[in-house]
Parts: sequence; structure tokens; C-alpha cells
Amino acid sequence: PLCGRRLAWKDNLPLLSFFLLRGKCRYCGGAISPQYPLVEGLTGVFCALALGWFGPGAWGFCYVVFLAGLLTAGAVDWRTGLVPDAVTLPLILLGLAAAALLPGPGWQWALWGALGTAGGLYLVARIFALLRGKEGLGLGDVKLGAVLGAFLGWQGAVWAVLLGAVGGLVFYGARRLLGRMDWDTPVPFAPFLALGGGLSLFLGDWLMAL
Repeated sequence: PLCGRRLAWKDNLPLLSFFLLRGKCRYCGGAISPQYPLVEGLTGVFCALALGWFGPGAWGFCYVVFLAGLLTAGAVDWRTGLVPDAVTLPLILLGLAAAALLPGPGWQWALWGALGTAGGLYLVARIFALLRGKEGLGLGDVKLGAVLGAFLGWQGAVWAVLLGAVGGLVFYGARRLLGRMDWDTPVPFAPFLALGGGLSLFLGDWLMAL
């Protein structure tokens, strides 16, 4: 990002390149953000969790992509305030296709999950805009809600949104108490939705049992 140099393959090895280069660009010596190895490491952890939990089959692969997509959407939103369509739209299609083609709950489950979650978040966004006169929830978050519904169904997506909202509220409240932000400071929601989605994927059945 500092010198604009196109990187060679040896500079893009997950985790390994960062440590071999000692956190500095090979070409200009500028510092490489620690976000790169953090995201790469978390992706590896989520991949291992998904394959270990669901097995190295088609659903396991789909959940690897799902978790990697959640991580990407959350990281990009945290840095830029935007949830990229290049992540959410393919994930929606993957979730719907997997539910339709693979053994499981079926395409209706995924379709109603996606429509219901996205519709619910859109309704919340419109009500907030009418009451406050400004946007509180972007369409990127709505599309990410559709991703959650497509992969988790409406019940799993409800848990994801609830856990994400609680996580965001705890973060916001802690920052507020520490004097780091005021009530009008925007907080990216996608990282917390992504966290809620990951927790719901692995703990959704347990939460429903409770």
C-alpha cells in the first residue's frame, strides 16, 4: 500500500512472508500492517474449525468459505465503513446453492432465512432513519444479514444478529465509559454480525436447546 509495488508470490505466503520480511515491505521498507497476519491466522483457525466440526466434505468446504467471507466483510467494514458486495453477493448465492443441491434442510430454508433476515434488518434501518433522520444501518449490513440467513436459516440468523448486537453494545458501552467515543460516533456493525454468525454456526443448536 505504501509504494504501490506489485508483490511477488513469495511475498504473499500467509503468515510466513510477514515473519520472513520482519513486518516490512521488501521494496520500500515500510511497515506492513499486523492486520495481514492476524486475518491470515484467523482464516486458518476458522478453516480448521469448520473442517474439524463438519468434516472435510461439501458442507465443510462451504462453511470454510462462509467463515472466511464473514472475516473479510468484518475486516473491510472495520477499516473502511463499507461491506463489499464482492463478498456478500457470492456468499448469498453459495448458501442458496448449497442448501438446494446438498443434503440438508433444503432451499426453502435458506431462501426464507435470507429474505427474512435481510428484510428484518432493512426494516430496522428504515425505522431508525425515520426516527433519527439519519442512516444507522447500511445496505451492506442488510446484505450480510442475507448471507447469515442463507447459511444458518432464520433461527440461526436470529441468534447471529442478537449476539452481534450484544457484542456491539458491549464494545460501544465500554468505549463510551472510557471516553473514547460519544453517542454520535458511528460503529461498524459487520464485524459484530460476523462474530455472531460464527458463534451461531458452532453453538446455534446448543443455544436453541437452552
